[in-house]
Amino acid sequence: MNRPKEEMVMWAMILGNLFFGYLLATMLSWANANSFMSGLIKGGTFGLLLALGMDFQFWSMTTWFSNMTAMIVDIIVNTVMMAVAGGAVGYMLGRGGTTETA
Repeated sequence: MNRPKEEMVMWAMILGNLFFGYLLATMLSWANANSFMSGLIKGGTFGLLLALGMDFQFWSMTTWFSNMTAMIVDIIVNTVMMAVAGGAVGYMLGRGGTTETA
């Protein structure tokens, strides 16, 4: 079901990650995440719900997961990745509201 490593299409991987990053940044901006912790929590929640929705659909329609443990691990990993990315985005969004004076 997966491409061999040497046949991966890197431009598509990069483009997909940029779109996911834009989606996360837009969602966190709308949710007023303006600190690392706020972004971490909101990004993690978004990642958890996204992973649950997608993985249960994959479980029902494909043979991608060999067992339920693999699906649970995928959900946990995706949640942690989105939480960390959300924390970084929240931190960066929070930096925009501060001004420095000399």
